[in-house]
Amino acid sequence: PGAVPIGRPLDNTRAHVLDARLRPVPVGSTGELYIGGSGLAQGYLGRPAATAERFVADPYGPPGSRMYRTGDLARWTADGVLEFAGRADDQVKVRGFRVEPAEVEAALAGCPGVARAVVGARRDAAGGKLLAAWLVPAGDGGGEEQWQRTLSGVRAHAARQLPAHLVPSLWARIDEVPLTRHGKADRAALPDPGPTGEPVAHRAPRTPRERELCALFGTVLGVPVVGPDTDFFQAGGHSLTALRLKSKIETVLGVRIPVSALFDAPTPAGLAARLDAPQSADGPAARTPLRRTRERPGSATAPAGPHHNGLEHVLTLRTGGDRTPLICVHPGLGLSWSYMNLLPHLAPDRPVHTLQSPALLTGADRLPSTMGEMADLYLRSVRELRPHGPYLLLGRSFGGPLVHELAVRLRRAGEEVRMLAVVDAMPMPEGIRGTPLDPAAVEDEMLRILHRSHAPELPLPNGPLKRSTLFAQARADTFDGLSRAQLHTLVDAGIHHTRLVRDWHPSHYDGATTLFSATHDDWPTTAEKTEAWQRVTAALDVHELDCGHSDVLTAGPAAEIAAVLETALRGD
Repeated sequence: PGAVPIGRPLDNTRAHVLDARLRPVPVGSTGELYIGGSGLAQGYLGRPAATAERFVADPYGPPGSRMYRTGDLARWTADGVLEFAGRADDQVKVRGFRVEPAEVEAALAGCPGVARAVVGARRDAAGGKLLAAWLVPAGDGGGEEQWQRTLSGVRAHAARQLPAHLVPSLWARIDEVPLTRHGKADRAALPDPGPTGEPVAHRAPRTPRERELCALFGTVLGVPVVGPDTDFFQAGGHSLTALRLKSKIETVLGVRIPVSALFDAPTPAGLAARLDAPQSADGPAARTPLRRTRERPGSATAPAGPHHNGLEHVLTLRTGGDRTPLICVHPGLGLSWSYMNLLPHLAPDRPVHTLQSPALLTGADRLPSTMGEMADLYLRSVRELRPHGPYLLLGRSFGGPLVHELAVRLRRAGEEVRMLAVVDAMPMPEGIRGTPLDPAAVEDEMLRILHRSHAPELPLPNGPLKRSTLFAQARADTFDGLSRAQLHTLVDAGIHHTRLVRDWHPSHYDGATTLFSATHDDWPTTAEKTEAWQRVTAALDVHELDCGHSDVLTAGPAAEIAAVLETALRGD
């Protein structure tokens, strides 16, 4: 039980525990183990490809020296001993988090009643990944009732020992672990795990409302059985499927709910209780209303009708609460759905509003022709949401330049901007600004973004993407229910927004900007983004994210962004 010690390096041997960019990780953090020193081999005899993969330049040794990439994951203890933490080739990425299966397996194997555990990833109904666990019971495991009690204890133990993102969502009992011919766990041969994250036997729904919600949860999650106590997010739900569930509930049950209600009450039983609760003036239903009436026509805060399906210009993710609201601006395609991943990590009483492209309702041909005109248009929506400061503004990608211009205009009007944060965005360098766009290349990029974020299960053809090729595969639930006309509008809006950023001449902002920079892309680097923003803002605070541009608002990086925001706001 516990971590496996490796020890200390031998004489004339160097051991480095490095991250993906070959930087040393802090003591106690997990990285990949590299070995250097005078005893290192020169390579694999007659295998140049394998040599190039495993024997790499050693930035910490003498000039010209190399180090060996072991493929082992390890960490340094405080007293200078190495501990084994699994294999790098077993590492999986689930909802933006990098997961070491061996770390989770060790925690589960330490639970009473478990002889061995195997952990891996399985695809969910939407094409994403869920963490799954296969458990071998100690002894004979007992009957089904005894096993269900053991499994409940395992989940409780895992929840105490592991961060929430490392607790598996799917579970299965196996009598033995299938092995490869090399004696390793054969994950491909493991049976399909349980359909939900709730290991105990499902009780029957007590009310018609619970029964209806169980059916809707199951439809959206793509599983055959959902019980009243099944947690939507533990069973594989995420920001996009939450919005799909919200839409189905409103359509089928004829009630209006904010997305935040799904985070507050993520089970059919909990949500049914909220839907059936009296709407008092000071109770929970008043703070997170489940039945909403339309406010004055044309108001930015008026909830849209069911036909809008999450495409309204102002999409409110959380209402109620006394803290200063966070106002977020969409990335290039115009949708702000990914900001929902911030909700579990922000203060629970912080309202969250997002601005989406008006093109989703009016068409891309009516969008403003400059970034300044776009900021003037969006400023009216910001003022309707909150007539006076302080303001908290957050923008991702295209939204970064736009919130910058919004902050400039609010400061000119004498308002306080308490937070201006941009997520992986930058003003264009002089050599790129104003240069002509390649429409085909930009369209290909927009289509790939659409595929990654809304239909990753669809196969991609070789070569440049065409709308007709990708959209021809669209069915009713593909692309999260967006129609072909809406998909065309998203691509047109994305091309237009790219042109606006290309032509944007930033105004100077006299306040501080917080930059979140993705680090897995070759261009632009954090240094280039930092230099670009320093030219147009009075002060800059930079935070790096261990992900690529397209993953900045997946669960892992979103948790980091929210933590920085809440720490900076200090309870405001």
